[in-house]
Amino acid sequence: MLNTSQGLRLPPEVVRHILEHIAWSNIKTATVLSLLCRTVHCWVDPIIYTNVHLLTPRIGQLFIRTLNTSHTKNASFFATKVKSLYICSGMHPRDVLQILSACYGADELTYWEVPSPRNTQPALLPGSPQIPSNNIRTRSLSPIFLSCNSEFQGTRHESFDSPSPAPQLSSPGKHLLSPRKVSLFLHDYHFGPFKPYFNQPLFSSVTHLSIANEWQDWTSWGGINSLTMPSLTHLKVDLSVGDAPHDVRHREWMNTITSNPDLARCNVDEVDARQCPWITKMNAAANALSRILNDTMHTLKVLVLVLRHDSNPARTAKVISRLAHSKIYGEVFDLSYHDPVTPTGFDPRLVFTWERQPFRYSHAHSEHERMIWRSADAVVKGQRALCGYTVMNCDLLI
Repeated sequence: MLNTSQGLRLPPEVVRHILEHIAWSNIKTATVLSLLCRTVHCWVDPIIYTNVHLLTPRIGQLFIRTLNTSHTKNASFFATKVKSLYICSGMHPRDVLQILSACYGADELTYWEVPSPRNTQPALLPGSPQIPSNNIRTRSLSPIFLSCNSEFQGTRHESFDSPSPAPQLSSPGKHLLSPRKVSLFLHDYHFGPFKPYFNQPLFSSVTHLSIANEWQDWTSWGGINSLTMPSLTHLKVDLSVGDAPHDVRHREWMNTITSNPDLARCNVDEVDARQCPWITKMNAAANALSRILNDTMHTLKVLVLVLRHDSNPARTAKVISRLAHSKIYGEVFDLSYHDPVTPTGFDPRLVFTWERQPFRYSHAHSEHERMIWRSADAVVKGQRALCGYTVMNCDLLI
């Protein structure tokens, strides 16, 4: 029993419930409460470390110091208590991999480092000869990544029949980082697990994937399918649209509505892509979207395309939907009555989204990200009922 005031005594369970509720309500207050006494510290500390958001490299280094020197938190503490992990850009790859190894139980992961070929670092492991391993805690962390072979550096993913080989695991360890919701910037020049190879363990349990590459990098990637990512139900990709040329804006096929039954007679191929880079980019996006939809026919529920730097998102949605019309098979509800060879031209799982604010991006753990997924689910239901596409505004989410 704990004394609170002049003989009034509350059961420890009640006191703990009150303090934990306060800690969940305000993380700054939680850090103060953790200093009251050892008992309260044990109650509140797991709450403080549930969401590890390393907003700056300095905060990241402080967290690394905690990993290496803490006497009250062993390796299993970070593996079991950290559920949401955000790693800022600018941290050394060695430190990033150490954090990922320590927090392998995280359900949410965000990492938006933009790599450069000149400063690319190999995917070094804690305990390897290149990394100082004087600290016993560093050596005890689960080593989950191996240096990528040189054959993977700078590769493109133009072949979609079979996924590209992924970096191998460093050891047959039992503990692997396997988050469910991730928001990542992927690139061939990246280190370790942050290359666009979707058949590696990092993506094995992912249900919600946001690819933060703003340009059309993702249109040349392969491997996003039901075999490599069997748990994937929600996917979000970005596209920097830009202004369409004047001649594209006045084509006759642009005046049709998305669900027009006469769409098949519209000759979209009349546009000479070689003379119109904008159409080339839209066609690349349409091909990639249709390929992803077809390859995830039985698993993916929502595919969100975020249109950025776009003055007319409705026009862009029309262009992409027409370019993809002859390639989309649509949803399969009953295989006995569906010929998968014949495209249907419409898939309600494709959600066009307009982001008016150029610098607004969603972390995997953010409320804005949850609102996007929730709104996209509602849009899919509406498009399925109306048999036509709409454009979701990121300023008007539910």
